[in-house]
Amino acid sequence: MLGDSFGLLSLAAPLSRVDVGGTSDASADPAFLVVAEADFGTDRDVVGVTVSSAGAVRSTFGLTTSTVNDSFMPAVSESTGDPLLSNRWNVAYADEDLTTGNHTVFVAQYDATGALLGSPVEALPGLPEPVTALDVSDLIEGPNGTPEYLVVFSTMFSGLNETLLVRVQGTTSSLAIQSLPLLEHAPLDVTPFAPRLATTDDRYLVAYYDVDAGSGLIQ
Repeated sequence: MLGDSFGLLSLAAPLSRVDVGGTSDASADPAFLVVAEADFGTDRDVVGVTVSSAGAVRSTFGLTTSTVNDSFMPAVSESTGDPLLSNRWNVAYADEDLTTGNHTVFVAQYDATGALLGSPVEALPGLPEPVTALDVSDLIEGPNGTPEYLVVFSTMFSGLNETLLVRVQGTTSSLAIQSLPLLEHAPLDVTPFAPRLATTDDRYLVAYYDVDAGSGLIQ
């Protein structure tokens, strides 16, 4: 069962990796989107439920339903953002093609009622290794005035942990992919882990800890 005493969602599958986002504090109709990973044995899917601030379930849906892909590690933005600018949740999740073994990070947007807007977007396809950490931000106003959001995730490349940032605009396009260590001008032997995102009206904040391979120091 997913939720507290409200009992929001019950499935014949173990649930894990739960995340929740609310509507904007300026919303006239406060609600929450809860996402979780459901393990059906043969594959994993991402499920969601929208719920009112009083605990009433509004909609229950499968964000992913494919039986030939594993979809897991969902994350939802903290809020739906500025009601005049966006008023939608951003959802990110990892995906593995069970036939090819390739890994992809997908992003999707849901309006305040829980309806999918457009189709999920491949933020970064064809990863050789599984995603190990994942987060997604609220929508903010981008440099050209168009709403955009940020996805951050960690994966392995040639045995080394790599953390990547992907800017996404709308429901169709990825704007840029950047390496967090390179963006921070970090030494090559310093590895970032467990990245998390927050926003202001027009900026992103990325928090993480890193490990110095030489000294083992964590900071």
